[in-house]
Amino acid sequence: MASPTVSAKEASDKGHPINFTKIDIPKDTEEIPEGETFLNIDEDNQMIDCFLNLPPLEQMANPIMIININNHQQADLELQQALQADPDHYMLQNMNGIEIVVYHMCIC
Repeated sequence: MASPTVSAKEASDKGHPINFTKIDIPKDTEEIPEGETFLNIDEDNQMIDCFLNLPPLEQMANPIMIININNHQQADLELQQALQADPDHYMLQNMNGIEIVVYHMCIC
C-alpha cells in the first residue's frame, strides 16, 4: 500500500510561529454550574467554625498506625482468604511486633 501523499498547498500550510507573550486571553465570565459550590473562607465565618470543631490531634485516631491497619486487615475476609490461597504473593510481615499482611509482587 502506498503512503498517503500531501498536496503542495498542504505542505506549504504547515503552521506558523506563535508569540505566546502576545496572546489575548479572554476573561472568564463563566458562571458556576448548578450544584457546585466554591467558598472563600474569609467570607463565611460559620464555615471556619466547622473546621475548628475537631478534637486535638492527640485524641484523634491515626489511621496509619500499625495496630489500626492490623485491625482492618483482620476484619477483611477477602484479604484473609487471599493470604491462605496465595502464599506466594500474600504473606505476613512483623512490623513493630504486629503481623501485617503484605503483598509481594513477583517480577518474573
